[in-house]
Amino acid sequence: MKAAIQIATLAAGALLALTACTSMPSGPDWDLDTGDTGWSDDPVDPLIAQVTFQCNPGNPDTWSYYSRMDGWAGLATLDVFETGDGNWPNNPGAVWVESHNLNNTDHDPSGTWDEWSLSLRHVTSIGQQYSGSTTLFGCEWNDGHSLAFRETIYDESQRALDCVIWGHESQQYFNGYRGDSCVCIDPDGSCTN
Repeated sequence: MKAAIQIATLAAGALLALTACTSMPSGPDWDLDTGDTGWSDDPVDPLIAQVTFQCNPGNPDTWSYYSRMDGWAGLATLDVFETGDGNWPNNPGAVWVESHNLNNTDHDPSGTWDEWSLSLRHVTSIGQQYSGSTTLFGCEWNDGHSLAFRETIYDESQRALDCVIWGHESQQYFNGYRGDSCVCIDPDGSCTN
C-alpha cells in the first residue's frame, strides 16, 4: 500500500517540507525531539515525533488526532481510557475503553517521515460507537480529569515500536495497570500519579 502511495506522490511531483521543533509546547500539540531516522538499506524503526489532538464542539462534537513519525510506521493506534469513571482505579475492567486505528495520510517518499490522522464523531449510544469513526466521548470529556490517551505505532509485522501517553492518570493506567513503558508527553504533569 505504501508503494502505491509513494508512486502516486512521486507522479504528482508533490514536495513537502517540515521543520522539526526541539522543545515541547505547553498545549495539546507536542513535538517530540526524537531525531530523524533517515533512510538506508536497513531502515531504523520509526519513532513518534509529533502528536496533536483537539475536540471541536458542535452537533455532533468531533475529535481530531494527528501524528507525525520519524520514519515509516506500519500501523498507528489510539486508545482512550475513561479514568474519570467511578470504577477507576479499583475496578478498571468495568471502565469504558476505546481503540481506534489512525489513517496513514501522507509520507516522505524517501522514508524519513510518515503522517497519520483520525477524526471521530461523538455519538451517545454504545450501539453507535464504531472503532475508527465514532466515540462515546464528547468535548465535555476533554477536561483534564476524565480521559487517558495512548498512541502506539507498529511495524509492518505488527510489532510495537513506540508509544506515548497523555491525559488524566495515564501513567497509572498505561504504565502501571497495563504494564506498558510509554513516554509521558503531558507537559502539565497530568501523567503523574
